[in-house]
Amino acid sequence: MNTVALRAMAAFIAIVAIVAAGAVSAQVFPSPHQHAAAEKNTSQPETGQQGGGDGMFPDKQPVEGDTTGGVVTGNNRFACDLYRHLANDSGADNLFLSPYSISSALAITCEGARGTTADEIQAVLHLPANATLRREEFARIDAALKSGDANCTLQTANALWAEKAYPFLPEYIALAERWYSTNLDFVGAPDASRQTINRWVEERTGGKIRDLLPPGAVDPLTRLVVTNAIFFKGAWADPFDANKTREEEFRVAENETVTVPMMQRTGEDAVYPYAETATLQVLEFDVYLPKFTLEGEYYLRPTLAAMGMPAAFSPGADLSGMGGTKALVISDVVHKAFVDVNEEGTEAAAATGVFLEPGAAPPDEGIPVFRADHPFVFLILDNDTGNILFMGRVVRPVTA
Repeated sequence: MNTVALRAMAAFIAIVAIVAAGAVSAQVFPSPHQHAAAEKNTSQPETGQQGGGDGMFPDKQPVEGDTTGGVVTGNNRFACDLYRHLANDSGADNLFLSPYSISSALAITCEGARGTTADEIQAVLHLPANATLRREEFARIDAALKSGDANCTLQTANALWAEKAYPFLPEYIALAERWYSTNLDFVGAPDASRQTINRWVEERTGGKIRDLLPPGAVDPLTRLVVTNAIFFKGAWADPFDANKTREEEFRVAENETVTVPMMQRTGEDAVYPYAETATLQVLEFDVYLPKFTLEGEYYLRPTLAAMGMPAAFSPGADLSGMGGTKALVISDVVHKAFVDVNEEGTEAAAATGVFLEPGAAPPDEGIPVFRADHPFVFLILDNDTGNILFMGRVVRPVTA
């Protein structure tokens, strides 16, 4: 499978063609950016190798001090695992999510887990076993994402929303605040608390993630909600010309097409470096990319349990590192995400909420052509570390 990394300021998008049961053929996808980096991956590394483990996504070097068992590597492996499960569950639907948002919220939760519960969460997230390394790497990544860039916006935030009367251990709260930059807010009336959390999320995602917590999500049994929010907005280094956008066919399947607004860069405006072999070459590509807007909403309890962490959702959950007893379980993990790709650039946002309650959890040829006119996978990664911040699948492009 061929992959091409599309650079956009401090982050870049990599788009990969999907081969859908022989219905469409994979094509190389270059970038509509001034300094596109392309790499042709023809082999599939073994699971556990750097970069996700299935040859689908580009490998990147981890942040300084990271190892093959580090947070960035672990997050990218988790991203691939989660994508596969959700892709299987959703059939031929569009997908969009932020693996980094989910892993951040669950990592904070994991700090309060013990025994089998902790082991399972760490295994699913592929977190380093070394607690010091894990915490330092999350803190370093968080600081780097917040450092900003003159040409784009990239920010993330964490928060703990605790029920006032519950005796959370001061050491757990202090650990979360120190290493994960969390803010601690106490909550009272359930629905008023839900609205407060939703406003916090909306403010930190540029208004793109609204009502993360639906009515009834926070109830009198809710003891803690762990949240993460992430927001990205970046312009193409070389924007598409909106006057050249045309209605064209997008091949959903072998015998099905839909009409979409297709952006394009051709001729002298479309020259990018491309790894034809081991040597980087500058070639000319005609680039065709659909405009699209995707939204995703996921309740991840069954998915995460199936991935290997059922204990956290069961009556036997051990989250005693939070309150000193085994009274809490994770009742659900909710995630919402949004992305808009247009002639000017890309805007993406996501948020995750982890709910903790007492007792049992509830039940369940010629010039190479970059033509994204059939289903494809796309990523938004941190350019310095390769950390997968957002990922999605476009099956039926839709616009706002």
